Amino acid sequence: MSARDYSVEPVDKLYAEFDRKVGLSQLSCAAERVAPALVPPVYTLMAATTATFMGGFEQVPETIRPYVWLGAGIAAIAPIPFMVKKNPLQSLDKEVGARRLDEDLGNINKPAYNLLHRQPPEHIDEGALSGWVSAQERNLREELPKMNVRGPGLDIPPLAKALGVALLVGVGASAIDAGDERGALLREAFNFETPPPPPEPLEFRAWTAPPEGIEGAEFHYLSDEADVAGVIEVPAVHEASTLNFYIVGKTPDITVNGISLSIEKEIDDDDSAITYVYAPYTVEESETPYMVSIENGPMWSIPVIPDAAPEVMLTGVTKEGYDRAVIIRCHAFDDFGIEFSAIDFSIPGQHPQADIPDQADLPPIPVDPKEFCQ
Repeated sequence: MSARDYSVEPVDKLYAEFDRKVGLSQLSCAAERVAPALVPPVYTLMAATTATFMGGFEQVPETIRPYVWLGAGIAAIAPIPFMVKKNPLQSLDKEVGARRLDEDLGNINKPAYNLLHRQPPEHIDEGALSGWVSAQERNLREELPKMNVRGPGLDIPPLAKALGVALLVGVGASAIDAGDERGALLREAFNFETPPPPPEPLEFRAWTAPPEGIEGAEFHYLSDEADVAGVIEVPAVHEASTLNFYIVGKTPDITVNGISLSIEKEIDDDDSAITYVYAPYTVEESETPYMVSIENGPMWSIPVIPDAAPEVMLTGVTKEGYDRAVIIRCHAFDDFGIEFSAIDFSIPGQHPQADIPDQADLPPIPVDPKEFCQ
């Protein structure tokens, strides 16, 4: 590509080239004057972004966040009048751009300023007009090629530049550390809605009761586990056990495997709030634990032990005493315990007058297996 020959270029193209350089000079001047004004808001924005990505706003109550952003806005805007030394709007005047070109060119004749005024002065005589035309021709063909647009010189103190670099590094590092949470953290920073107050803690009693008639079987009070977070694992209960709930002052939804329990009755004590008694729920054999939950309360996982068949083992038959009474010894086992048991007697060919009962009742046995004899 050959170098541009200004000596043969048409005048209109040379003026177009001059206008382009004046425009670029204006932009450079405007940037130079605006840049100091951008330092406070840009630095404030970088600091706020870093604080956001580090989770700083999660520690600030929602009601305080608007005032934090208001303070950041004031901190960003207040220093601007002290940072801007010249009005950036003045750069809209083409004379500012031309004057900048003349200053960089160092020509005391101000060729750029003269080229900006393309009409000769009024009341100029014919001889002076000829000289003016010659001077403009020389400015276009000799001085215009020498005019170079200087980039904006940012009048920012070195300490402020170092702070800007540190803030920029902080934004990048915190953004990387935040990872996929960046969007959520930004939304949280501008979340000014006050969350609803947490529900008041429930006052309740909850327990599992073993099947009726099982002597020695344990109750398990679920209320003791109410402060544990998440699903609470509780000891297994026997099949046919019941779940019982008493709630004070409220009627939350209580579900067992998704089935809501109804309120069976109310206990009105003048000295305290009403206690709501929910209908007991009887658990059945299940391969998976029962999931029990109270609205705005805890959730329990309760496994169920199926009822196993009892086991009876004969351990010995002896004759003891002066009357040689027959003593029968045996062990009986059952997971629930034994409420009633008996031994049937049948002796082939026995004498009708023999003093042998047809059946002998045995004592009940609680949950813990015990040896018995009859």
